[in-house]
Amino acid sequence: MNFQTTSQTITAHSQSPAKLIVSGEHAVVYGQPALSIPIPLLSHCQINISAADKTHFEIALSDLAQSQEFSLADVEQLTSNIEMRYKHFQDNTLTIDQVLKTDFDLILITLKKFSDFCKIPTGRWQIIISSEIPLERGLGSSASIIVSLLKTLEKVSQSKLLDNFFSLAQAIENYQHGNSSGLDPTTIYQNRPLIYQNQKFSELNLGKLPQPLNAWLIDSGKSKSSTGDTVSHVRNHFKTHHDIWQQFSNTTQQLLTAWQTNNAQSLLKCIHSNQQLLCQIGVVPKTLQTWLTELEQQTAGVGKVCGAGAIEGDSAGIVLFLSENSPAEFCQKHQLTFFALDL
Repeated sequence: MNFQTTSQTITAHSQSPAKLIVSGEHAVVYGQPALSIPIPLLSHCQINISAADKTHFEIALSDLAQSQEFSLADVEQLTSNIEMRYKHFQDNTLTIDQVLKTDFDLILITLKKFSDFCKIPTGRWQIIISSEIPLERGLGSSASIIVSLLKTLEKVSQSKLLDNFFSLAQAIENYQHGNSSGLDPTTIYQNRPLIYQNQKFSELNLGKLPQPLNAWLIDSGKSKSSTGDTVSHVRNHFKTHHDIWQQFSNTTQQLLTAWQTNNAQSLLKCIHSNQQLLCQIGVVPKTLQTWLTELEQQTAGVGKVCGAGAIEGDSAGIVLFLSENSPAEFCQKHQLTFFALDL
């Protein structure tokens, strides 16, 4: 880690949104397009650096009510251990959820990877992370924190990652998810709707949802399987050239056309098709399928899982629900958290 000495107090702050995959999750890993949009749930990073003879880090995770201090030697050792565990994951001797062992590890590996590119100041560091984004719900909470932290590190080091930003953010996200497509950090950094394919993105001007549709996010609960484990499970059962990935691609293209031509019924049909494809690859629990079918029948709407989903348990994170009618009565009956989304 290459540091430059500071003689003054440095303060910087950055924030980043969450992301929502409207169509193409999982398929994007296999080179197919995905439609991804930012949503106004924010993560925040505040860094304060004061002059000191030796570098020391205090990391505060406000939402988790956790705080811990690390010496420079601690960071070097802990990130070396993370690297070693990640290599074991790549060798199939560890699962991805064993790579980052503590809530601080993602912050530490981001700090270490950034310092490989840019000099950062010597001093006493205070890094404060907070987030409005529900954790482990498929909304890109880890990618949002990575992007917020990298942007703040650019400010305090007075340097720019430039073309390295996206590749670095994706590489860091690999430690969390095993095989990041790059979609999450790209959407979050760009903060605009994107079609993302083969690590290239095209910006979109979608406008509002076709009328009379409204959108809600419904929290089905935390998945029992990690994103990395779910992605690995799908890979083991559906290879790169399986024709289901082309079906995902066709659905995404049709959905985009429906949105851009203000065709509400076609858009609902595409959302339903995407959900059925997710069911086929085994990432939508049966319990969730049952209650979502009931909700759709009651409200004449459609819903779909928006993250990796789950390969075990009854929950699979956030569900995007589109309808003319509110799901409030159903969600209250089943004790499901939900909120309106302005699309």
